[in-house]
Amino acid sequence: YTLLWSDGQKQVVSMRTAARILPLEGSWEVHFDPKWGGPEMIVADELKSWTEFKEPGVKYYSGTAGYKKSFMLKKKEIKGKQVMLNLGNLHEMAAVTLNGHRFNLCWTPPFELDVTAYLADGENRLEIEITNLWPNRLIGDGKLPEDQRLTKTNINKFETAEAESLLRVSGLLGPVRLMLFEEIKL
Repeated sequence: YTLLWSDGQKQVVSMRTAARILPLEGSWEVHFDPKWGGPEMIVADELKSWTEFKEPGVKYYSGTAGYKKSFMLKKKEIKGKQVMLNLGNLHEMAAVTLNGHRFNLCWTPPFELDVTAYLADGENRLEIEITNLWPNRLIGDGKLPEDQRLTKTNINKFETAEAESLLRVSGLLGPVRLMLFEEIKL
């Protein structure tokens, strides 16, 4: 890498090793708000769009859903490293809490956070709240009689035969991973 400092000086920095990637694989608990038509909790064996689920409460869900996962990590694995949490792909925005520390909202790619200072030796608890947009709920409500709908609006463009094609990809798609980078002193 070539660094150009504000005083005009240039510095070349070489990395000795590539980032080490630790994928956070396996199942996730996903908690939805039943007041907005979602199931209270599901276990997702893979990260995918809510629109890919068969259950209408997930497929047409709009609002915030919380993903939860625990993972083990030894402090010696990250000694001398900067650790970035990379959320992969998500729609639309994420609020991340790691071991009780709440980070600033992630709403633009790359969905990454420096989590180095918040990792624990042993078990770590990760919570990711994903909030999507309103159209999926409107599409789901458009399939219901008016007295069973969860929303009230004068927007009716989603009450057509083609509405299903307008579903918006939603949720945490991943892959979620820890990226360990060598720290370089400048």
